[in-house]
Amino acid sequence: MLQKYAGPRSQRIHAWIKRNGFLSILITALLPPPNPFKIFVVAAGALEMPMRSFVLGLLVARGIRYFGEGFLAVRYGNQASDYLLTHKLEVSGITLLVVVALYLASRAAFGRSGAPES
Repeated sequence: MLQKYAGPRSQRIHAWIKRNGFLSILITALLPPPNPFKIFVVAAGALEMPMRSFVLGLLVARGIRYFGEGFLAVRYGNQASDYLLTHKLEVSGITLLVVVALYLASRAAFGRSGAPES
């Protein structure tokens, strides 16, 4: 599948996953829903990511994410939902800015120029 859809870039993608597997899983496991995490898990298996990197990245990311969510829930409780409802525009604007910034950063990091590679 990778060779079919990525073409000549498939070897570079496979090498990048081998080198940066921990970081790949760490970032994708930290992203909140509805980001598609299962696709990355399947890709990690298909691209033969080292098991140690996969498990360690997953444990660290999910530990950070769920500890953070639990801490915020205990610390702020219902005050958080009241704040979010009161400041809808600010929260929406900040969220939009973060999404756009992450999109631009991913475009810069992975460089999709649109030109076919030789």
